[in-house]
Amino acid sequence: MCHPGAMMVGMAIASAATTIQQQKAAADAAKEQEKMATQHAMQTRALQEQQLAQELKEAQAKAKTDKFDVSREAAVNRGKIMAAASEGGAFGNLTLRELSENMMNEGYDTSLIDYNLRQTSKNADLKRKAHDLNAETTIQANKAPKRNGMLDGLQIGTSALNGAMSGYGMGKSVQGAFSKTKGIK
Repeated sequence: MCHPGAMMVGMAIASAATTIQQQKAAADAAKEQEKMATQHAMQTRALQEQQLAQELKEAQAKAKTDKFDVSREAAVNRGKIMAAASEGGAFGNLTLRELSENMMNEGYDTSLIDYNLRQTSKNADLKRKAHDLNAETTIQANKAPKRNGMLDGLQIGTSALNGAMSGYGMGKSVQGAFSKTKGIK
């Protein structure tokens, strides 16, 4: 015959052990999720950084090419101005004004190219900061919750108490059923 107290203790231990295992499994799953989210955020951030670096490299190469094209076009135009002036035999104020305007336009165009490159670089820095913030937000959002020993203990205790109550009830049922079968003999 099974004593209700023994059944009560057994069920309390079993319930508490099950709760402990569930808490451990939940904590392990949360830590694994945190680890995976952190890895994903860092990999995404690295890819974004590569993309930004490539975009900036391309912008710098384009700016260099554009500046060369502007300088070459200005030099060609200056050559045409000088050729026209020498053919006509008149190298005066008009020629100087045309040469000065040509140089001013060249300086203006290269300044615009430099400005656009600086803006592209600033935009890349802003994107970099936004990507860093997104990565940090993802990591923080997926952090495993801190375990609270007191709440864990209360959960285990409650589970043990519920198990004990179930065990006591089962023990009484078994004891009652056993005593009834004894009386049938």
